[in-house]
Amino acid sequence: MLSAGLLYSLLTGVCWSLIAVILSCSARSKKLDIVSYSLLQSALVAAACFFCFSSPGKMEFNSGFYMLCLIILSAAVLNAFAQYLVKRSMSGGHYAPVWALAQAALIFPYLFGVILWGNKINGVNIAGILFLLAGILLPCRRSFTTPGSWLKTALMAFVLYGILQCLYLLPSHLKELTDPGAMRPVLVSFGLITGWGIIALTRREKLQFNRTIIWAAVIMAVFHTISLKTFFLALDAFGKIGLDGIGMPLMQGINLAVFGLYTLIVLREKRTPENLISELLIPSGLLCLCL
Repeated sequence: MLSAGLLYSLLTGVCWSLIAVILSCSARSKKLDIVSYSLLQSALVAAACFFCFSSPGKMEFNSGFYMLCLIILSAAVLNAFAQYLVKRSMSGGHYAPVWALAQAALIFPYLFGVILWGNKINGVNIAGILFLLAGILLPCRRSFTTPGSWLKTALMAFVLYGILQCLYLLPSHLKELTDPGAMRPVLVSFGLITGWGIIALTRREKLQFNRTIIWAAVIMAVFHTISLKTFFLALDAFGKIGLDGIGMPLMQGINLAVFGLYTLIVLREKRTPENLISELLIPSGLLCLCL
């Protein structure tokens, strides 16, 4: 189970970094409207997950399944809002710092597991929590006082990511939340469609589906479909051996590392000293939570 959890976490982390790449591209180019792209991509992923992963014949329509639907759909709707906030934050040119702050939301589900399920915590883990808090608070020293600062939007995304990650963890712990038909990936996709649909209805801009958006949606649908399956497989694998606190840090640490390299090599993004130190503290904190 440990080796399987590690492999699934690796695959998920790499796929998540590609989501950050798309968000950064949308922040830099008007040809890639994130709402139009996300609606199309989520629809493609929903169809792919239904045909590739689900077993409709095994579905049981009971209270446990209905509660599962409510939890997963709610988390996915919040995920759409969080991604939209990340894209808005990145529009100011802060790519890696915004994504690092979003991934620091892991502190929510980690403490959630410690408090509710009695997950073990040691001195190294406590140091990791302190590193994460320092990485979150350090950029606030200057940026948060600036009117219209990117950090305010990034912090809202951070809170939403924290809440939705806690929701995603529940099915791996509550046996009454039944899913014999393996519908969780499909439910996530429908939740994302709902979230992006709400955003589309509440903004002024019209939807657009140019070649850039269509190709990006098709390619990313493949990676997102894979990540939706491996994400839940990783959580379940670590949960069965009592190491459910490891999955999220691994996935997000890999995610941060890959996207950080992308912003340095491809985008050549400049960092302030505060942002650079924050980007080092957050992955260090994630690593400490795994030990």
